[in-house]
Amino acid sequence: MKWICLLVVLWQGVLSGTEVRSYQVGKEAVMKSLYCGDPFGPSVVLVGAGSVLTKSPFESRFLKEAELVWDCSAEIGKLLGKEKWTGFAVVDEEGAHLVVKAEVRDHIEIAKIFEPDMETVQTKVALYRVQGVTIGRDKRSLEEIEKGELLVGLTCLHYVAYSYEARAGDFSIEGEMFTDSDGEILENRISWASEIKGCEFQLKAGFCLKRGEPFIIELGSKDGVSSMFAVMTQDLVLLNGVSFDEWILKEEGGAFLKENRIKGEKEFVDLPESDRVWSFTVPPTLIELLSPPSGHPEGVLYDVKELFEEVGISFEKEDTALFSKRYSILLLKTSRLNKELIVDFMMGRGDLSVHMHFTFVKVASEKKVTSQMEEVEVKEKVGIVILPGQLGSFQLGEGLFGKVEANIDLDSLIEGRINLASDADFSEVFYKTEVVLKNGRSVVIQQSREGGRWEAWVVTAEAK
Repeated sequence: MKWICLLVVLWQGVLSGTEVRSYQVGKEAVMKSLYCGDPFGPSVVLVGAGSVLTKSPFESRFLKEAELVWDCSAEIGKLLGKEKWTGFAVVDEEGAHLVVKAEVRDHIEIAKIFEPDMETVQTKVALYRVQGVTIGRDKRSLEEIEKGELLVGLTCLHYVAYSYEARAGDFSIEGEMFTDSDGEILENRISWASEIKGCEFQLKAGFCLKRGEPFIIELGSKDGVSSMFAVMTQDLVLLNGVSFDEWILKEEGGAFLKENRIKGEKEFVDLPESDRVWSFTVPPTLIELLSPPSGHPEGVLYDVKELFEEVGISFEKEDTALFSKRYSILLLKTSRLNKELIVDFMMGRGDLSVHMHFTFVKVASEKKVTSQMEEVEVKEKVGIVILPGQLGSFQLGEGLFGKVEANIDLDSLIEGRINLASDADFSEVFYKTEVVLKNGRSVVIQQSREGGRWEAWVVTAEAK
């Protein structure tokens, strides 16, 4: 009990500091109802009759260009339900941002009041050509790829779970995407087509992206000299195109919303090695998994140890797991192992499916091609990424078509169904089989000798 009291005091201390934050909220915005969230109740206009144009009562980097601001402290205090609110809130004269100086606990409430709809998705796809070709999967970094030739870049806005289409010159994309409950993992089904000279391809595939993080797809090589890559990024954005991760900014800078989202946890107090305390930022919907006693006011610390025991995490008798819906914070006192297990559980790491990366390379040699790939010349190469159990298809140029479906077993063996043809109808199939491949190992699946030279197809499958 002493530990819980100490933890609550520490937690309150963390939330009681004063900070300046900027919100993507303009002066014309009509905010949420004052009446328990009733969508039909009266709302508050930030710059209303009581607001005045004046000098800011505090300094901020967000107000450097603003000689005068609209003071809306009274309106914000009203929204917070505090008649004598001690914080300050202003909107710059042009009405672009709401800037607030207040305690952290008030910022948490303000963010809840003004949190925008995250259903708008910004999809970016860029095609690059980079010199050099590898036999297996090409693992060049984003930085290395971006140093190559940018062939085309395409950006479009769309909604979650709705199909979309976009075109830029000779490059077109179609797709549909869904998110998990927290909007962190974005599952896609895509269909891309390019008629760019030297980069003619079609790709139909499925994969999962982490929100805001680039995903690299190796498309292959038509000439055996340069490689083609696609870099896809998806983010949840506001209607003005600003990333949801940037709708709130701190005075000291840094994308703290993104950092909190990615890390998912913050160690805020150091105790002896055998007695650790951790704080996690978690979705407020965690409470929906519980059955708390009725009549408790929002903000109480709920004991959620049983919840984690139900998913297989074992606690010692003295361990504690507490949750506050009001502040979306999980407080733990447990072992390091349990902490890691809970981090994985809360961040939904199991939701991000394993990707199956396939590359097919046509090589030529004066001697028979072996797994060592000695003295071989790359003629062409194609790559595809799919999710386990899903069918993907590709076309490279006018004479190489393929279909791939695969799964991975517990021994990291990849069971693939491969169909390669020289025509779109697959009436001229030159390789079709079901094959078991070792994860990450290149294998010669077919070769022949003609005109004194050997030609072979080499497949590499990697689950990651």
